[in-house]
Amino acid sequence: MKFGLREILFLLLLVAIPVGSWWFVFRPRNAQITEARKQIQTKQVKLQAIRRATSTMDSLKADIDEYNKAIEFFQSKLPQEKEIDKVLGEVWKLAQTSNLVTKGIRTLKRGGTVTLTDSAGPYAEQPIELELEGDFNEGLYSFLLALEKKPRITRIHAMNLEKRKIPDEGQVNAKIVMSIFFERNDPEGATHVR
Repeated sequence: MKFGLREILFLLLLVAIPVGSWWFVFRPRNAQITEARKQIQTKQVKLQAIRRATSTMDSLKADIDEYNKAIEFFQSKLPQEKEIDKVLGEVWKLAQTSNLVTKGIRTLKRGGTVTLTDSAGPYAEQPIELELEGDFNEGLYSFLLALEKKPRITRIHAMNLEKRKIPDEGQVNAKIVMSIFFERNDPEGATHVR
């Protein structure tokens, strides 16, 4: 077989067709496929992030429901502002049933002590100073235990105990500064929305 110009051109044409096909058809198509795969991967990452956010939102809804129940529970423990005198009466009776002599109960200026409530918020605390006398074990201790079991939210800021100078063992003078938390009333007399 003789290789002439014709055969060489035919052979070059046979080699050029696959190379040209690769250059003009397959190479651009492979680039498009690679770009499409990158876009798919980016979208899959975004989709996974959305799925995580959605599952977090469901968890947050459950947490919000739980917190709302806790708020309702604590709101049930708060007297209205107009009921503070009733709470003071309860504290007075509690001291009497604990065999303590009440030397005085007086309200203190709000905000004068370290406060846990916002001055503009719907809840406030009223500081109260108690002066009590009696037996420590049978009176003051049982008073504090009973006060702790009350459904109202209270907080003791300070307590000063002095042993009385009498021959009876266990007699004390107690000065207690405590706060009663309550729900404020609007100027029109309506309470804040719960």
